[in-house]
Amino acid sequence: MGVKIKGINKVYGISSPWSISEVTADHDAEEAHIHVICTDESKLRCPKCDQASPVYDRRTRS
Repeated sequence: MGVKIKGINKVYGISSPWSISEVTADHDAEEAHIHVICTDESKLRCPKCDQASPVYDRRTRS
């Protein structure tokens, strides 16, 4: 069962084209796992030169 929390992206400082898709908790390890997805890959730009770039890396990070 999922719970939607209005404004959760703003709470964590996540802005478009990124969005939090899921938050899970591991109570034994006292950890929360926040899953962030790209909602519109056409908006991805280089932070240095502002040129549009293709997506090439989709690995999960911790």
